[in-house]
Amino acid sequence: MVEELLCLQLGVSTDDTLSNTLYLLWAYLIVAFGDIPAMSLLMRMKGHNALTSCRMCTICGVRGPLGGSKVLYVPLECSGLGDVAGESYNPAALPLRSHEDFLANTREIDVAPTEAQAERLRKLYGIKGIPLLSSISSLSFPRSFSYGFMHLIWENSILNLVSL
Repeated sequence: MVEELLCLQLGVSTDDTLSNTLYLLWAYLIVAFGDIPAMSLLMRMKGHNALTSCRMCTICGVRGPLGGSKVLYVPLECSGLGDVAGESYNPAALPLRSHEDFLANTREIDVAPTEAQAERLRKLYGIKGIPLLSSISSLSFPRSFSYGFMHLIWENSILNLVSL
């Protein structure tokens, strides 16, 4: 599939039978679903249980307040939560990932001198390595990988709406 998309990105000579001429046919991939595990696989990210789990921003998760919890939370207000006490994020100005930063992080992981160093970087960035789809120029990591309606609207919101 990636090879075909790469060919279509350059243009494939196609015959227009109505006018009896050749023209270039191009295609661009649009990833339009938002299932978090599926997107994590496509983007080669560690997923929603990673320290830096969001594919759009670089907020680091924190352990639950009960201690020893394996579940990571990504709160906007972190005061009183251990090592990140006092740190908070403005939801209108989150530290967003850029395409360039994302690919730089993947290359840094790829050229790490040891597997231990590579794993430390994977945990830090929430990225497993260079995604195969990164060779397709029409894709921008992470902006081309949208969130699904369920995750944006329905998940954790319906109970609040009903309560309201």
